[in-house]
Amino acid sequence: MNYVPVRISTLKSHLPLKFNVYVKLPSKYLLYVKNGDEIEKDRIQNLKKKKVRKLFITESDEQNYQEFLDECLSQTMTDENVSMEEKTQVVIGVSETAAQDVYEDPQSAKAYKAAKRASDGLVKVMNQNDGVLKAILKRTEQESEDLIERIQAHAVNTSSLCVAFGEFIGLDSSSQERLALASLYHDIGFLKVSPEAQEFFFQDIGQKHISELGDYGEHPFLGAQMLQDKEFATPEILDLIKTHEERVNGTGFPKKLQKLPLEQEVHALCCYYDRRVTCLKQQDESVINDLMINEIGNFNLETLTKFKKFLKTNVL
Repeated sequence: MNYVPVRISTLKSHLPLKFNVYVKLPSKYLLYVKNGDEIEKDRIQNLKKKKVRKLFITESDEQNYQEFLDECLSQTMTDENVSMEEKTQVVIGVSETAAQDVYEDPQSAKAYKAAKRASDGLVKVMNQNDGVLKAILKRTEQESEDLIERIQAHAVNTSSLCVAFGEFIGLDSSSQERLALASLYHDIGFLKVSPEAQEFFFQDIGQKHISELGDYGEHPFLGAQMLQDKEFATPEILDLIKTHEERVNGTGFPKKLQKLPLEQEVHALCCYYDRRVTCLKQQDESVINDLMINEIGNFNLETLTKFKKFLKTNVL
């Protein structure tokens, strides 16, 4: 029997499960909650105190788990009795699950459905409370030393930043949803580049010439290429992936574009900011202060000014 991990934050208490849940022991998997039972809030809290982040289900129950996530997210977002903190935790769990699915099999319909679920949830919860973004950006997963976990955390953070900043500057919900969805996929080119190029995702490349970066310099195009024949990958989503390393003055890559539509500029700016914080482990405040020193010209001054004001209000 094969088992797959599920995040504890997606197992909403007082909602009957549609699958068995197991804990992993050194030599076996032990049944923790039976199909049809509820998992009490106290049990979830005890697991979190023990720093247990994942439980397990059987591979054959994955579809049931996906259906549970849909029901869980729908009920959580519409229930006025559910606290904003609990809504935030559910959306975080759904988003992290989506990032995991995207990096395991980015071309699958399963990954897209998970990413769409997460994007819709982020838009709904972000527009209800300004404190949600800070809760997402301060979670412990982004501190992982595991590189694939850190790049998944970067995907979730960037998605959240795009939604919140998009709302801040007045982009409509459709635009926010596109940004959120593209952000979960934007660095999947990581899976196609060489091990040497993968290291550049976690290094400061500011002083390096594009010729020194190997196939890292092509990762936006490689990511879009992985999705180009998929029905769910709209031209707008593919363009957001392709342009997330571009700058408005032609210093970006891979195409050295000299103009970006606002939606693409927002995406590129959020990708840039969170890469420095999550992937390079730089401090929020130092990155924010650097925006108006070293990034003028790389992004439009008006966009940078609004972004810095947004970060000062919602992140620090």
